[in-house]
Amino acid sequence: NQLLGKAYSESALNNIGYDYYVKKDYATAIAVFELNVRLYPNGYNTYDSLADALEQSGEIERAIEMYKKSLELNPNNQNAVNRIKALTDL
Repeated sequence: NQLLGKAYSESALNNIGYDYYVKKDYATAIAVFELNVRLYPNGYNTYDSLADALEQSGEIERAIEMYKKSLELNPNNQNAVNRIKALTDL
């Protein structure tokens, strides 16, 4: 993982994940975002991106958990605030 982390920045991995996300290949997007979370556990955006993919794949409870983790790391993450509200109001 250390070698991979040196080869790919947090934002590069996020971009790769979103390449799969926009193709609606949520399983692969989730795998990439999960790797990003492991390599960059202090990056709020890594959790937010993982939450987006989890939400789209129907894993709502896990998505909420990841949005909450993102919000812990960045209390100003308005996307996480909005998505938690939307998902808990279902």
